Amino acid sequence: MRQSRFPLATLAVMLLLFVFSGLSAALSAQAGENRFSLVTKTPQFQRMEEAGVWDTTVLPEAIEFSCLTCGGAVVARLETISPYVSDLYDSLEQIYLADRRQFCADLVSGRDRRCISSSQIRWNFSLRGFHSEYETALENVIELVLFHRGYEGEFEMLKTTIRVEKGANPPANYSGMFLHYMSRLSPFY
Repeated sequence: MRQSRFPLATLAVMLLLFVFSGLSAALSAQAGENRFSLVTKTPQFQRMEEAGVWDTTVLPEAIEFSCLTCGGAVVARLETISPYVSDLYDSLEQIYLADRRQFCADLVSGRDRRCISSSQIRWNFSLRGFHSEYETALENVIELVLFHRGYEGEFEMLKTTIRVEKGANPPANYSGMFLHYMSRLSPFY
């Protein structure tokens, strides 16, 4: 009697799917328990707190940062927006840019406020998003966003809003630090 065999490649693919499904389930459970612990338990985050440059508050829906050494108010809020979808647009980038255009139109209707820039960014191999800036009479605001498919399969936006008071001196490479923390919240870290 002839016994059927799976080709080696098919077995390898089945094994990889099994491993990734288990990993996905574990990450999903971890994400449900305390999503922001993926950031707060990192050595980089703990060194940042020990250095006394940033004071942090971990909330169920976000992490808030306040600079202690910036010579003015520099605050940031890292959050997740999930699901991030719209019936009007085909891609996450189109949704964000449409929202951004409307935001800038509303912003410039007031005095002493304007959008400065918005440019695409790519972080590590699989995360992409935007770096956007606007200013008011009192502060400059930087918005960093990264898009990905979330732990439960829905599209998600990871967002950090950084508010820098006029005259404040934020630490070097602070936006890189926030991009690193945002990527930790994705399955693609």
